[in-house]
Amino acid sequence: MFRVTESPILPPNPECRDAGGFVSFEGRVRLKNEGQPVILLEYDAFVEMAESEGAALLEEASTKFGLVWVQAIHRIGRLEVGDIAVWIGCAAAHRKEAFLACEFIIDELKRRLPIWKKEHYQGGASEWLNLKSEPNGPELRPSDVFARQIAMPEIGPAGQEALMQAKVLIVGAGGLASSALPYLAAAGVGHLGIVEPDLLEPSNLHRQVLFSSEDIGRSKAQLAAAAVRRIHPFTKVSAFEARLNADNVDQLIGDFDVIVDGTDRFDAKFILNDACQRLGRPLVQASIHRLEGHVQTILPGSPCLRCQWPNQPTDGCVQTCAESGVLGVVPGIFGVLEATEVLKVITGFAEPLWKEQLLLDLREPSMLRIKRTKRAGCICEAAPPWQRTVLPVDWEVTRDQVKQWSRPFICLDLREEWEPRPELELGQKEWRWSPLSKFNRDSIANDSCAIVLVCAHGIRSAALAHQLREQGCLQTFSLLGGVDQ
Repeated sequence: MFRVTESPILPPNPECRDAGGFVSFEGRVRLKNEGQPVILLEYDAFVEMAESEGAALLEEASTKFGLVWVQAIHRIGRLEVGDIAVWIGCAAAHRKEAFLACEFIIDELKRRLPIWKKEHYQGGASEWLNLKSEPNGPELRPSDVFARQIAMPEIGPAGQEALMQAKVLIVGAGGLASSALPYLAAAGVGHLGIVEPDLLEPSNLHRQVLFSSEDIGRSKAQLAAAAVRRIHPFTKVSAFEARLNADNVDQLIGDFDVIVDGTDRFDAKFILNDACQRLGRPLVQASIHRLEGHVQTILPGSPCLRCQWPNQPTDGCVQTCAESGVLGVVPGIFGVLEATEVLKVITGFAEPLWKEQLLLDLREPSMLRIKRTKRAGCICEAAPPWQRTVLPVDWEVTRDQVKQWSRPFICLDLREEWEPRPELELGQKEWRWSPLSKFNRDSIANDSCAIVLVCAHGIRSAALAHQLREQGCLQTFSLLGGVDQ
């Protein structure tokens, strides 16, 4: 039961004979806020909406954590220093579930309920704040948080908007996810999903740096979600305490734009591969073993796991981390590489590893890139075209934008033989001529740098740039207005 009241809160004392743990939280009016003495507080709310959303939140927490009793009360009106502003109580069979549920309700209450507060200071000033507006909360503006990232011409405002609209699912909350998740959240990915059925064990801690020793025995999915919420106020997080299998994979990945493989099971990797090909989702995939590993991106219709391994390896054919051991930094390094691939897929700032597999041996260290090719008759041949569901980065660029690029790029002139073809100085290192009527995608297949397509008025180049991006050439741009602008 969730209740909004103007009366002082009197915490209830429930009879819960089935409960082994009872946890309560009291939020009181603080004496100071960032050094300013507070004399009183005012709360206001859309009461009907707040109670409806609050009831839904408590129902969600009760189901998620198996509560036997839950209640929350929020006060509105004028409150004095020391008064209880919010009270939450949870009872469960075990104390851990009660603790987790209480933490979950506190965090979600701040995010989801239409309740505002106004702090009155001793100096006479006052300020309305949403409950979200705690220190380091969402009152921060994206333009401030992402200023250094937006300043990069490879990202810019359009790329940042694409990140904030993107939905990324990571399957597995282990060592790979422990480094991928923080960087995806910090980059501004708008919605992160986490699939993980296990509880935290002591042997996880040396490499799964999202967690601490105090978390042992708790749900890794919920712990990872809580960590992401602390890292970033702009990221929505969904935790799925489920084990991926062929029956639930479509439902789990269906609402997400990009899928990340953070698993250590061959069957899970191939289930993800097949589902992403079937549903048209990019899959960023990595595997590690002791001191080495690989990373690659599998786009729908591109060479996939079944092209590399026509006969699926069986679990047990390679020793797991538990059997052979792993240096703690290894999954961290590959998790960061996975996060980088995701950012490439979303923003197009560089070509992802969709034609190659990158292998790293950290003993030397040494690096090897292996070309991947399609296998005739593989399931990827029947994959639907990749439909970009995230906002595309603005693939039309102006002359001034291009001149500010620090990265190398190629200008590809699409004008025909009969057209005048004066060159345009954009600061590029290479200018190529490839008439649109004779254009062959293979002519740019091996280029790793960005390509700016130009034509007379920017119409033909825009159409081709859009087509190439849909085919996975995410570093392709069109010069806005063309050469004759």
